[in-house]
Amino acid sequence: MVASRETESAFSLYSIRQRPEEASEGTQQEMDWIANGKLKLVIGLKLPLAQAAEAHRRMESRDTVGKILLTVG
Repeated sequence: MVASRETESAFSLYSIRQRPEEASEGTQQEMDWIANGKLKLVIGLKLPLAQAAEAHRRMESRDTVGKILLTVG
């Protein structure tokens, strides 16, 4: 048996600048899903901001599962 998965795409900076009203609606929808527990963000790697280059390398190599979180302080 294969579990069903839904994918939510992020907005690019281009789409936000070209159609800000659509990006705003999509962002609000995602925030509602997070608040209602319908969308769970998976943090696969947490690194300090000073290691942003390493985070970028890992992202490019697809060496992580989930989001990469850069921390400050």
